[in-house]
Amino acid sequence: MPQFVDRLTPPADTSFFSCIDQQVSHGSCIFGEGDAAAKVNWTVTFYTYATGANPGSPDFGTKGGQIYIIAVHKGSVTVPSWRYGKM
Repeated sequence: MPQFVDRLTPPADTSFFSCIDQQVSHGSCIFGEGDAAAKVNWTVTFYTYATGANPGSPDFGTKGGQIYIIAVHKGSVTVPSWRYGKM
């Protein structure tokens, strides 16, 4: 099975870079017909880049500074095999 790898590279003129993983759900159940129908694992990786100027500078905006925030969502849904006929 193919594996997704998220390794975003900051632009060349990046003056600040941050990468944070935030777990949204780990094994949370989705219910259907009174029983747990599936389990959900979901993580978001936030990449933050500042380009054009130093974000700590008081004139960051006037020097053309820009901030980019990219959210990469990844996850899985696990459904027990006995549920296939009911979904």
